[in-house]
Amino acid sequence: MVGTRAQSFLFIYFAAAAVALVYLRLPPCRFVAYAIGLLMAVLFIVTAFEVLSGRINTNGLLQDKAGGGFSGSRLQLLVVTVLGATFYFSEILQSMPAGGELPAPPDWLLAALGTSNGGYVAAKIYSQAFRGFQQTDAG
Repeated sequence: MVGTRAQSFLFIYFAAAAVALVYLRLPPCRFVAYAIGLLMAVLFIVTAFEVLSGRINTNGLLQDKAGGGFSGSRLQLLVVTVLGATFYFSEILQSMPAGGELPAPPDWLLAALGTSNGGYVAAKIYSQAFRGFQQTDAG
């Protein structure tokens, strides 16, 4: 007997994948590529549903933990990451029928993600250092 919803989901997923492997007669490497793509899509849908239904707490997602206010650096990191992941996932979907290899991410995407993460880290370091200076001036 399966104990949790996650175990039930995995059992159904792998059972359906095994049936698809036999029925569609896909080569194993192509089957694995499609199975991973399907798993990613299902996980995205489940996560989106959980966020929209309120089961995943997103309160404070865009708040600065040090100051308590809105964090622009968190927003830009979230937007660039989501847009970059969406673009790259669409590139993967377009390359699957051609040969099943993962495409190389474009240089501009790596630069955008690196700049976005660097900006977030720089803002975090600045806010921590600035908070430390405020505490020493007040004390």
